[in-house]
Amino acid sequence: MLKILTICSLALWTLFALAATSLHAQQPQKSEYDELDAFLPGDDDARLLIMMNCTVCHSAASTKDRISRRAGGDITYWTNLVRRMITTWNARIDDEDVEPITIYLAKYFGPSSKPRTEVDKKEPNAGKKSTTAKKTPKDSHQ
Repeated sequence: MLKILTICSLALWTLFALAATSLHAQQPQKSEYDELDAFLPGDDDARLLIMMNCTVCHSAASTKDRISRRAGGDITYWTNLVRRMITTWNARIDDEDVEPITIYLAKYFGPSSKPRTEVDKKEPNAGKKSTTAKKTPKDSHQ
């Protein structure tokens, strides 16, 4: 009987250890949040709403990448995108948060926004007008 209790006890401790390891492995890395935090401009409340809502389904790195790839969209584009995430993917974004989020995205990542890339932060002449043709928002969303 003592042998069975010892084996069961060891099995339970192993399961707890595996569960704790699994939960820890699923937590996003702090550096990903730091990168997303540095990437999102301004100090609007919507910035925090984006960080809280988007990272429920996407990693912080993926959120940064997805916003960057979709930059250039107007308010209608961002609103449709957020609404589609709510209706199609059941994103748990409160209705009252949709407008501030989409206004923020259109303001900082809309048609007239400056590109937010890693190159912009490192190279002093990055972001200045070049002679190469830019993609339109329509081209970059396909």
